[in-house]
Amino acid sequence: TPEDAEQEAAPFDLPNAGKLAATVGLIAAHIFIWQNFGLFYPATFGLFVALVLVFRATLAPREIGLAVLWAGTFTLVLYLVFQRAFGIALG
Repeated sequence: TPEDAEQEAAPFDLPNAGKLAATVGLIAAHIFIWQNFGLFYPATFGLFVALVLVFRATLAPREIGLAVLWAGTFTLVLYLVFQRAFGIALG
């Protein structure tokens, strides 16, 4: 039917395309910094702060502080597990 044809030909809708593009760009920057400068842990910290802020509904000072705290904790856990416990040098 013509109605089915119109539904199939409808343009592709991608909600939050900006957030998706930001995520892909941030991950690409993380990989670039890690591979070219060997700065895995600082790049990981920056990536997670940026990702938390991209996906937050508000950017209140408290939210920014929590993003920094969360990213620091996550990066520290990665360091302790991989660098210290397993002896795997990531950066």
